[in-house]
Amino acid sequence: MPSEWQPAGKGDRPQFPRIEEDEGEDPARFLAEPLEADYGDGASGMLALARIRGIESLSLLNAYRLVERELHGGERKTIKEALDEREQELSNEVQ
Repeated sequence: MPSEWQPAGKGDRPQFPRIEEDEGEDPARFLAEPLEADYGDGASGMLALARIRGIESLSLLNAYRLVERELHGGERKTIKEALDEREQELSNEVQ
């Protein structure tokens, strides 16, 4: 079982093999963990935010949005803001 400092392992989280095949990674690896704000303390979720800041393509960013909605019934505010910010940055790079 992963510690609060590690992303979820494949055996204890939902998996999205099609996205992993298409994009080279499964966003659920990072998004399955609760955010710090969801339970009060710890650094869980910080890895997800760091990963989002490093996304380099809009298609992967869209995959993160899809998985976030699937896992949590919508986009959590902190994740949504991070995705929106990264999308804006990527869109500006394309122009």
